[in-house]
Amino acid sequence: MRSISAIVPNYNGRELLEKNLPSLIQELSRACQDFEVIIVDDCSTDDSVDFLNAHYAEHIIIAKEKNEGFSATCNAGIQRASKALIFLMNSDIILTEGYFEPQFKYFEQEDTFGVMGKIIGYFDDKIQDTAKLPIMRGLKLKADNNYLLEDHQEGFWTPTIYLSGANALMDAQKLKAMGGFDEIYSPFYSEDLDLGIRAHRLHWKCYYEHQAVCRHEGSVSTGKLRKTWVDTIARRNRFFVHGIHYNGWRLWLYNLQIAFEMMFRWVNFRFGVYFGYWEYLNSSKKMRQSKKQLEALAYPKKPLSLKEIVQRHYDSIAPYHIKRV
Repeated sequence: MRSISAIVPNYNGRELLEKNLPSLIQELSRACQDFEVIIVDDCSTDDSVDFLNAHYAEHIIIAKEKNEGFSATCNAGIQRASKALIFLMNSDIILTEGYFEPQFKYFEQEDTFGVMGKIIGYFDDKIQDTAKLPIMRGLKLKADNNYLLEDHQEGFWTPTIYLSGANALMDAQKLKAMGGFDEIYSPFYSEDLDLGIRAHRLHWKCYYEHQAVCRHEGSVSTGKLRKTWVDTIARRNRFFVHGIHYNGWRLWLYNLQIAFEMMFRWVNFRFGVYFGYWEYLNSSKKMRQSKKQLEALAYPKKPLSLKEIVQRHYDSIAPYHIKRV
């Protein structure tokens, strides 16, 4: 399976592309002979496309005519990809030497969906992302908790509830069967969490590889957007994750839980939560479509529940000591 389609979504990241694309191409060349690089531009207003055409014309450049956000931009690249593995990399990521080699072993197992490496600072070694530990608070899932296993046996593969969208290496056949990212999460936030949950519910597995290291500088994609609007999208998408992956009485109780919480948001002037909740309530048809697509893909099996995949995660790491980072 040593063939890789590398997909780099871009929006106004011309300077980041200039700095970070060379490391991607270098590491792909080191790891395998059969690879392709697909840069998908999400209708940038800077000179990203001109730069790419001038310096990377030998690679695949997709210049979208409409700005649609992260999910749709990545999906355009996923549809174009032709290799056995798909590597998704943000334009603000630089790969360190030997990034891919430790990850190939995971795909020797048929139920592997994907693997992510460690993300550290661009200018320091401070850890930013590792394996993700799911924590349930009532019926609310909190999944952005970084963790490591301190005393695990050699050869144990550390599970993660999802793969960071910044540096995910995935089985192309499985990813395409899922239809890539669910565009209900457009323009950004929680789409990678949803993808990981869907993979787990389909009885596949996601892993974290500590020896695969990349550095993260930070992009400007959302930095200049209105804070309330960004918060609205973030909150709405968190609701979507639960609305899509809960069914029956658990969904009913979850909706009751958040409805109760909404009573106190006005007091704290957290209007983004309210606006996001309103959009969630008005998106029931879209969420039902997402549920049906997952059930159809799992058939004749039944998708695992959110509770089951969280329990499976904890069962697998139960013998070891968890270190939060």
